[in-house]
Amino acid sequence: MDEDTDSVSAVGAGDVGPDERARRVSRLLSLVLHGVALHSFLTGLGLLLQPVFLIDWAGWKPVTEPFFPAQGGVFHMLMAALYVKAALREETRPVLIPFIIIVKSVAAVFLLAYHFFFAPVWIVFLSGLADGAMAITVALLARAAGSFPPRRTRPIQHG
Repeated sequence: MDEDTDSVSAVGAGDVGPDERARRVSRLLSLVLHGVALHSFLTGLGLLLQPVFLIDWAGWKPVTEPFFPAQGGVFHMLMAALYVKAALREETRPVLIPFIIIVKSVAAVFLLAYHFFFAPVWIVFLSGLADGAMAITVALLARAAGSFPPRRTRPIQHG
């Protein structure tokens, strides 16, 4: 038996090397980021258009001044574009992934706090859980794919 055949059959038998595992996780991260983008885009569209049937279904009171929800809708759509960029361009991930995790984490905290302290609207609670789950999922997949920037091993020198 030659060495090349042994290594190929071992990898082909279900064991994958670290590079192949990282590629697979990176593809999964890309798929998740596309899903996060779709969620944000649709949320943004709903906030921008504010259809009465959707507002009623979600448990909201009628919107009397549509500017701020519409502004939030535009923000969600811009974030969706950022998520797609991170999904399609791996080289942007060391910068974008930490930002995405912060955005989703802050959204989760805000939504859950709003639900518990201001207005117990069921869609706000579910949205908070969903944003938290997205933040955790992106963080875990990014770490497994090696998409985080390398950690500094020494302090930054100033001056």
